[in-house]
Amino acid sequence: MPFQPVEEDDPFTVDDWLEAVELSAPSDTYSNDNAEAVLPVYIENATEGKLRSALTFVLGYSYADAGTPYKLHRVNPVEHPIWGYQMRASSVQFTRFNPVGNPENTPDNEPHRTSQITGAAGVIQRYASYGQCWMTVRFNQRPYFLYEDDEPEFIALGSELYRYVERTEEPSLEVLMSDSGGVMFWAETNTDGPTVGSHFPGQIGELIQKKTINLLWREVAMSFTHDSDGNPTKIESCVGRVNSTEFLGYPAGTLLFQPPKFDKRMYPFYSDDGRAFYHNILIQLSHFDPPPGAASPLARGHQLFPWRGGSSESGSAGSGPGWYTAYRGDGTSGKKYLRETDFAAAFQHVNKP
Repeated sequence: MPFQPVEEDDPFTVDDWLEAVELSAPSDTYSNDNAEAVLPVYIENATEGKLRSALTFVLGYSYADAGTPYKLHRVNPVEHPIWGYQMRASSVQFTRFNPVGNPENTPDNEPHRTSQITGAAGVIQRYASYGQCWMTVRFNQRPYFLYEDDEPEFIALGSELYRYVERTEEPSLEVLMSDSGGVMFWAETNTDGPTVGSHFPGQIGELIQKKTINLLWREVAMSFTHDSDGNPTKIESCVGRVNSTEFLGYPAGTLLFQPPKFDKRMYPFYSDDGRAFYHNILIQLSHFDPPPGAASPLARGHQLFPWRGGSSESGSAGSGPGWYTAYRGDGTSGKKYLRETDFAAAFQHVNKP
């Protein structure tokens, strides 16, 4: 199911956008960290269909194809008329006013109507009838790109990885503990000190530079990532594996796919298909790319293992560790330590062949 908003007989369009003009406009707040702008809009004919349509017109939504071509579609939130695409609508507030009578309510023309939503199971289907509405729209910044479906730049990029994805990085240092035998030797002494050239007897910690790449993929229609049983099989198939091809500019083997986090939400519109669930998905990739010790390495990154008696860095022979490919079974089996897969599949429709 695409889980789209119900198609209204009286849809809200750009021609219905009538900014309310007063002696002064609402205050806008801007800083280098954040920003918020506010616009009041007057809706002249505030029918229930018009208001529902205004909600999705302003806030946008996403939905997925039920079959071929298995795409994720984005209806972006509206841009601010002054600040453009840097400021997008983030919330709306409706204030209905001016009660109007309903000629269908005889003989008193009472100002109430019955909900048009079909199959409503709730006991409250009657609501007050108002003629007009103030719609207060708030705009905020988004730290990611919001490409349109047909935008040439997005089509050229060719992946959902490049829109609605907020990317951050967390560098870290890890310590690899090892026996110092054959690695560390005393280089200086004193009257009661060690013998120059003798082994240092304790353990040492080798500092390993790593980082975590966080990809927060926002407002992803659940039907795009989850199958009919509610399982995100394509994303799950990447967990615990390294990239088989270059991904985000990083060579094969240097990114390890960590277990993702799914923050389940629901769009606030009514759909004939049911509840329009979506997720904000946090995908974390562990990056590790030590300099290989071999002149023509068989692998990179997480597929390499440390050899304590050497070094992979030029001019640092013997300072350790050196990083080399190791196979399961024997040194010629070709069976790498970690399984590999194409991470691009995580950003494709769950049912796409």
